[in-house]
Amino acid sequence: MVRSSELEEEEWDGAPPALASWLRSLKHTNLTCLDLSDCDWGDEGVGLLSGLTGAHLPQLIELNVSLNLEYAEQCAGVDNRSVVHLARNFPLLQSLDLQGNHRVGTKAVQALAEHCHGLVTLNLQHTSIGDAELVIWLPKLPKLTRLAIGDYCIGLIGTELLALATKCSKLLDLDFELGMGEFVGPDDWEAIEATESLLRERREAQRHAIGDCRLPSYAWSARADHV
Repeated sequence: MVRSSELEEEEWDGAPPALASWLRSLKHTNLTCLDLSDCDWGDEGVGLLSGLTGAHLPQLIELNVSLNLEYAEQCAGVDNRSVVHLARNFPLLQSLDLQGNHRVGTKAVQALAEHCHGLVTLNLQHTSIGDAELVIWLPKLPKLTRLAIGDYCIGLIGTELLALATKCSKLLDLDFELGMGEFVGPDDWEAIEATESLLRERREAQRHAIGDCRLPSYAWSARADHV
């Protein structure tokens, strides 16, 4: 894996536009994993990032463009335009981390559902994708097993959460964080518990299906720290 912090100083000057330009200079590299987390892209950087194509990174399967939550709201991370472009040009993606990018919304998740059918792991925490869009588009990802959602722009609780977990038939690991001030009533907690039970049953069924082989220890959590 190549991380933005590991690139040599002569290759880029620390500015995201320069990093994006460096990425576009690559041709048919064998990179499979790329960590570009904590980059304040800005509009210029996003424009250059949107010029990245499969010809530059034909084997890319894991991409991290997340932002540190401590300063995510002060940074201009990636936006819908860049995610749509990345989805169209990197359909082999299996893991994508968009955490903290508040400019990412409905068009982005729609593009992922239409083009990245191999996605296994997806982090959408602290983005601007609403609950209705999640329920509509995420079930179209047939291999999705690990999902992180929640917090300020997502009001997905209760029955909506259960509907999402039910429709995403391969989902095993759901990291869900309630938004600040989110009201959770008795019916919501009942649905949350039903979601937990559903995912636990799936994990147990998978363990039985492969016999004695060891599986990763999946963790499901509904953190209500801000309620």
